[in-house]
Amino acid sequence: MKIEIEQIARNESMNYSYLALAITDSFSITWLCSHFRIVSMKPCKEINALDFLIWVLLRDPTNPQFELRDWLPNCELKDVEAQEIITYIEHAKSDLIEGKSEPGSEIGDVDFPLSGVVTNNLKWAFSLKGKQKPCNKHSAGPTYIHIWKNGDNLYYLEIHNES
Repeated sequence: MKIEIEQIARNESMNYSYLALAITDSFSITWLCSHFRIVSMKPCKEINALDFLIWVLLRDPTNPQFELRDWLPNCELKDVEAQEIITYIEHAKSDLIEGKSEPGSEIGDVDFPLSGVVTNNLKWAFSLKGKQKPCNKHSAGPTYIHIWKNGDNLYYLEIHNES
């Protein structure tokens, strides 16, 4: 699924908060400057995958080095299977656990917000893949982004590995 700058501009002025019954946005530094972010939304009416993705990215707490308009059009949404999402969920859990075990970790006893997220009623799932550079919002390390719809809920998972 191709991403156009016009779609970004249209979403910059949208407020999907009023369209949702519930929104949860969790962000956690893991270790070695890495992080994960999980967003879940239970919308009141249908929101397509691209609009959901852009809405989440426009509310980014990760201090990206590049503007959305500069990197997102260089990406596309690719279909993925539930197993790939599950693999990345396990990756995020592992990063968080490893960060908790590091001496001087600032994570503390954070509950992992993905423990209740399942993919047993998957409607669609996409991974954000780069076609050309820049295709990442950060200058260092890869950022893995997945979005999916499970039942009536929408999910966004971002894992950034700085090192």
